[in-house]
Parts: sequence; C-alpha cells; structure tokens
Amino acid sequence: MTKIKMLSPIEQAQAVLGEHYRHYVILATLDEEPLSFEAAFSDPYAAKGILYAAQHHHESYLLGETHVDTDEY
Repeated sequence: MTKIKMLSPIEQAQAVLGEHYRHYVILATLDEEPLSFEAAFSDPYAAKGILYAAQHHHESYLLGETHVDTDEY
C-alpha cells in the first residue's frame, strides 16, 4: 500500500502558483510567532527582484500614493 503524504499549506500554495506563474514568492507567519516567517520561492534571483519591487510598492502604499507604477522597479 502506498502512503499519501499530505502537503503543508506552503507546499499547497507552491503547487498552485507553480502551475500558473513562472516566478513567485510566498511569505507566511503564524499568529503565535509574528516576528518569524516561512518563505518559499521559485527562483532565488527572481525572488530578490520581486521582493525589491514589492518593498517599493508597499512603501508607496504606506505613504498614501494612490497610483504606483510597478514598471519603474
């Protein structure tokens, strides 16, 4: 009999994203440990660029900018 391994939530997200996107980054934190996180990504170099662009996008959002041009990153 073959055992079926259940996927973790992060593994499930990777499976879904991997079917539809070439590059992705997943960051997740538990309520019990808000300062620690799990990270998963498709490619370390693409992840660096995605995180850089996301940081700038988020900073613009926090500053109240209504339109953020993601092409400039």
